[in-house]
Amino acid sequence: MNDIFIHGLKILITGLIMRHRLISIAVFILLLLPVLLNVRWHGKVNDRLTVAKGVLDLSGWNYSDDPEIDLAGQWDFRWKEFSDPSTPFSAEADNVYLDFPGLWNNIDYHNETVTGQGYGTLKMILKIPERLVGEPLVFIVPDMYTSFRFYVNGRILCSNGIPGTSKPATSSFYLPQTVKFVPESPTLNLTLHIANFQHWKGGTSRSIKFGTETYMISENYRYLIIEVILFSILIIMSVVQLLTYFFRRKNIEALIFALGCILFAARTSVTDSRLLFLIFPQFSWYVGVQINYISLYLALPLLLLYFTKLFPWKLNDYIVLGTLVTGILLSILTLATPMSVFTKFLKYFQVLMVISASFLIVTLIRAYNLKQKETFITILSMVYLILIGVNDTLHNNGIIDSILMYNFGLSVFCISQLVIQTYRYSQTFSLIEQINSSLWRFVPQEFLDFLGKKDILDAKPGDRVEEDLCVMFIDIRGFTSISESLGLDDNFRFLNNYLEIVAPIIRSEKGFVDKFLGDGILALFPGESDNAIRAAIKICRSLKTFNSDNTDKGIPEISIGIGINRGHLMLGIIGESFRLDTTVISDVVNVASRIENLNKRFNVPVLVSDSVVEKITDKNISFRSLGPVGIRGRKEPIAVNEILGVDSEEITELKLKQLPRFMELQSLTVMNKFQEAEKILQELLSVNPEDKILQYYDNFFRTANK
Repeated sequence: MNDIFIHGLKILITGLIMRHRLISIAVFILLLLPVLLNVRWHGKVNDRLTVAKGVLDLSGWNYSDDPEIDLAGQWDFRWKEFSDPSTPFSAEADNVYLDFPGLWNNIDYHNETVTGQGYGTLKMILKIPERLVGEPLVFIVPDMYTSFRFYVNGRILCSNGIPGTSKPATSSFYLPQTVKFVPESPTLNLTLHIANFQHWKGGTSRSIKFGTETYMISENYRYLIIEVILFSILIIMSVVQLLTYFFRRKNIEALIFALGCILFAARTSVTDSRLLFLIFPQFSWYVGVQINYISLYLALPLLLLYFTKLFPWKLNDYIVLGTLVTGILLSILTLATPMSVFTKFLKYFQVLMVISASFLIVTLIRAYNLKQKETFITILSMVYLILIGVNDTLHNNGIIDSILMYNFGLSVFCISQLVIQTYRYSQTFSLIEQINSSLWRFVPQEFLDFLGKKDILDAKPGDRVEEDLCVMFIDIRGFTSISESLGLDDNFRFLNNYLEIVAPIIRSEKGFVDKFLGDGILALFPGESDNAIRAAIKICRSLKTFNSDNTDKGIPEISIGIGINRGHLMLGIIGESFRLDTTVISDVVNVASRIENLNKRFNVPVLVSDSVVEKITDKNISFRSLGPVGIRGRKEPIAVNEILGVDSEEITELKLKQLPRFMELQSLTVMNKFQEAEKILQELLSVNPEDKILQYYDNFFRTANK
């Protein structure tokens, strides 16, 4: 059965991760198999491996087929009597048989109604194959209500507490035990002396198991390891959730979930294998029982509170408040009253658990119909938990003989919720990553890198840094007239198509776009000037293909102007608490904008300042100086240069060949020797009449001569 449970958990996690409903339903059924296969209603016809009227004959037992025997069935019962364990059981007409495991509460014993508190003897005869005589056998003996001694052939094998004939003579304890026994004959007389003067229930809730040493020892250890693992899982989950709450106090559901896991872990430690008593044998048995009950009483209201926080919809406030008040009152009652009193209220609380859980499932189904995510697996885990609770309740009250699955049910539920929370966290992280990725499209990551910030969340007003950069301004010439011929949608589509060409080129040359200015662009380039100039050349060349494609669509061709300046500038964050923006502040930026405007005067696509030219390291980049030029907003003129390589190869080669004579032209013009300069100009124009700069000088001289 343990193998089924382990495989079920593996498939459960797979189903949760995949969010596959069919897998989840299959796991749900698989996890119920251990219960369904072990349920046996009391009073049903006994099979060949069940104790019948105090006798179980295993003479023909094939232990390879049935390695573990459950000593369940009809045991001889003697009320208010500790029979001599050395005296074998004898079948008599007036024998009273008690279904084992089972409670002796309210059974008829020779016309006397047996109460839960008292003492008695349970006996049976176990016949084993002759070949097992002298071979070590193992009994796994669970705890009883609430003390016992277990004898085989008159010899005591194990005990819990001290069973006595009165309350003062009795001490109680819970600890399942695994004991080895070497039979000397094929007939074993089993005797149980049981006494209970504290709990309201008397008798047994789990049966004694019997089998060969190799199998039973390994099975016992396996079951114990599983419980340790489940306990560890609950503790780890509680620590993780507490840390989650510690780092994000708004996550109240994490705190509630952590408290629930702690309660479940506490209950796990004092039930089934009784890990707490196994580790600390001197731990108070009475306190252990109180922990068992209080953890259950508080777990239900915490469960309901958890769901009110986890999902956006809320449960009925009266249901939540009622279970919370009931759980607290029963917990106080458990601490303030004797065990014979407070243990009686558990069965009523179990009814409240089923009602509340059923109401919760109805609410979950409603949420599922409203397309609320993650509710499907929560519904299955809740149904599983309820069925497990019903199974354990019927078992503990002696109605059925099954296996206790409460801790497994809680673990399945907690694991399912942890996986759901993990999925939610992963979705949140994915959303944050998407938001960060989107923010990087609004705020360049390179800008944040300059500021030493990992992401935009670290940025605040006033963050700034000074850097030496190339500043590039790009503007579309005559865009206003072009936009008037296009509709609003076409305008946006046209600009986005244009930017889809320009921006990647800027990035490819290690620059980044700081701002989109309508039909203009402000870009920054760290490092040498080469990258900015290469980007400008590539943009101008790509524009030819862009224009060709648009001409086919009836859109006019466009021309652009690019101005590049270099110098120290301040990059930083400006704004206020509700609105931030990045900016660059420096006269370098203003000059770059003015240089870009000079392209209109000279009718060329790319102009750069001397500060840019001084940082060129690539010998393949060519330029020609246009000398000092006055610009608006500055008293002193600024030297500008035309970047060569933008035109066709033929025109570029002509400009390079004429460069020495052009420099003479430019020098004579600066010295106001216009007649000599004009002779050189006409010489150059005769060879390269398409040179826009030469055309500019020609117009200049014509105006000057007038």
